[in-house]
Amino acid sequence: GQSCQLNCSPDGTKLTYTTGNNVIIRDIANPNNARVFSEHLKSATVAKYSPTGQWIASGDETGTILIWNPEQEDQFVHTVKYTYRMIAGPVKDLAWCGESRRIVCVGDGGSHANSFMFDTGSKLGDFVGISKRLNSCDIRKNRPFRTIVGGDDFSSVFFEGPPVKFKKSNNKSHHCSDGKKKCLPFSRFSKNAEHE
Repeated sequence: GQSCQLNCSPDGTKLTYTTGNNVIIRDIANPNNARVFSEHLKSATVAKYSPTGQWIASGDETGTILIWNPEQEDQFVHTVKYTYRMIAGPVKDLAWCGESRRIVCVGDGGSHANSFMFDTGSKLGDFVGISKRLNSCDIRKNRPFRTIVGGDDFSSVFFEGPPVKFKKSNNKSHHCSDGKKKCLPFSRFSKNAEHE
């Protein structure tokens, strides 16, 4: 089976998740109230609101990221503002910076990660020190920005930025009680962004 990420809108009133080629936006207080975004040509894998709530970035199994406004007139028709192909394989996770201008995406195939400006697609540095598929990423929401990625190589890799620049790698904290290494399913900064 595949994992399904559940993500909330910045105001905590809506839940986003993917199923098939669709992104679902469901009202938490009234779950019968839902919007469907169906512009992905292949299976959608992740969808996240920008911190301002103005945009949603969603990724799919082809490495394509679509950026669109979730609050359009027609609940079943959404206009895509930007389309970028950022990874050669499936997008497993993505994260917005606190200013809603920069995005980091991770996944499988080729470079495994990319960082870019949401409105131009301009690349913001190179991710180095990554050898296998990445499953998760996060950007510290306040300045100075920091990025963390984690995946199947049993380590968390930290970067300054975006723009990204390698800072350090840590694989010591990802062992089971029996001493065996495990892949890293999620990497996140603490809510107050003080801890890496």
